[in-house]
Amino acid sequence: MVVCITGLSLIVLLGGLASGATISRHDQTASGLMGWRVKDENIKIELNPLQKDQVRAFYLGRGFSAALAERIAKACVYQVVIENVSDPKTRLPLEVKLSDWRLNDDSGPQVLRSKDEWILDWTALGASAASMLAFKWATFPSQQDFKLTGDYGWGMILFGNQIGETFDLLLKWHTEDQLVEQFVPDLSCPE
Repeated sequence: MVVCITGLSLIVLLGGLASGATISRHDQTASGLMGWRVKDENIKIELNPLQKDQVRAFYLGRGFSAALAERIAKACVYQVVIENVSDPKTRLPLEVKLSDWRLNDDSGPQVLRSKDEWILDWTALGASAASMLAFKWATFPSQQDFKLTGDYGWGMILFGNQIGETFDLLLKWHTEDQLVEQFVPDLSCPE
């Protein structure tokens, strides 16, 4: 099932160019939950929420303690897939920096916590070197370049909200010398 929200006029301009992307909901996720798909002529971004049980099991299976796996499971984890879908003739390179993205919830707008910040937290709480390696590989890169059409990447992003909360997300990416932005409203962290 795909629900299209193309008439959405909730694009926020904060110095970048609005993408004019189509935002749709879809149910083709690993969790079975409804995800979000953002697509314009150059980029496709999927934001797929993961269930707490999936996240907990994933990290328990990679050597995290039960307490740390539970803490991560409560950090509102999404699987994110980003693909360069630009015209093969133009070969438009794209760059995504998660430090450019902005989350807005009840406490106001905020920068996403970086992978390195999460790693410091988990290490301070006793995560082993082997489990931290698994976390690094499973988490979406802080910055990624998508050089050619078809180039893609995926990984988990921890939004840090409490389970059951909703939030808005301002996505940003760079195409050559332009910063492009797209606002995605009402993402949720499943119970």
